[in-house]
Amino acid sequence: MKDYVISRETKPQKLIKEEDLQKVYKIKPNIKKRKSMFEIEEILVINPELQKLICKTNFDKVFWRLTAISISVMDGSDDESDSIIALGEIEHARQIVTDKYQHYLSQEEYRMMIKKLNYLDTEIKNYLNELNIRKQMMLEMMEETKTQGKSR
Repeated sequence: MKDYVISRETKPQKLIKEEDLQKVYKIKPNIKKRKSMFEIEEILVINPELQKLICKTNFDKVFWRLTAISISVMDGSDDESDSIIALGEIEHARQIVTDKYQHYLSQEEYRMMIKKLNYLDTEIKNYLNELNIRKQMMLEMMEETKTQGKSR
């Protein structure tokens, strides 16, 4: 966890132009208030390079978390509900990238993020298909054993 210290400046605050305000990336930090610190409700990032870096860093964190979830679902779970939850998380991440990050990223970076999410989505859907095929085969085998037992 990183700590940030903000000191009071005696200089007057700079005014932000309204056109720059449209291009601003807003962050609401999750900082516990201490008695000796200021309370920060929102940080506005105006620098485009910093905006891009923040979006990439946030996406990387979410992507690696989704990758870990996907691996755990495909390795140890025979339950469809875990896979469906993972698909929902991937869809949520895709929505965030499309709605929030696309404005700050280049087309190539945006496409790469969507491509990574689509790959995870495809892998989980393939796993769900394999799981359904295995269940269908098990049901067919169970029915065959039931019909063979009643042949007398």
